Parts: sequence; C-alpha cells; structure tokens
Amino acid sequence: MPIQETCSVAEAVRLNDYAYSFTLEAPGIAAAIAGPGQFVHIKCGHSRLLRRPISVCEWQADQQRLRIVFEIRGEGTD
Repeated sequence: MPIQETCSVAEAVRLNDYAYSFTLEAPGIAAAIAGPGQFVHIKCGHSRLLRRPISVCEWQADQQRLRIVFEIRGEGTD
C-alpha cells in the first residue's frame, strides 16, 4: 500500500563533495518499512515530474525516522 507524507529533515550530513546523508522524520513511512533495502520515492522540488527512488539504509520505527544516503547525479538530486 503506497504511503505519501511530507517529511522534515531531522539531520543533514555532507559526506563528501557529492554524497549526503539525510535523516527524515517520517512516522507513517518508518512504521511501514520492513527494513533496509526498501525504497522511498522522493519528490525533489516543485517542477520535477518524476520522483527519485532512493534506498533506505537505516530506519528507526520507534523514533519514526529513516535515513537515506545519496549522491548528486543530476538536477533531480541537486
């Protein structure tokens, strides 16, 4: 069942020139995730037609958070 929610960024860490780690406050999503390896589709900005699939690398159902790590590879992730 698809879950859609607006999430806030609890923590943003720049790992290097191109990679970032975001911890998201996502109560509905974190409760439904079975574990790392699942994907979330993130809407990037207002003008993007397609959402970006990003793999979940860590989730904390008890704290209602999930963490994603991604690299800037183009306009959608910039």
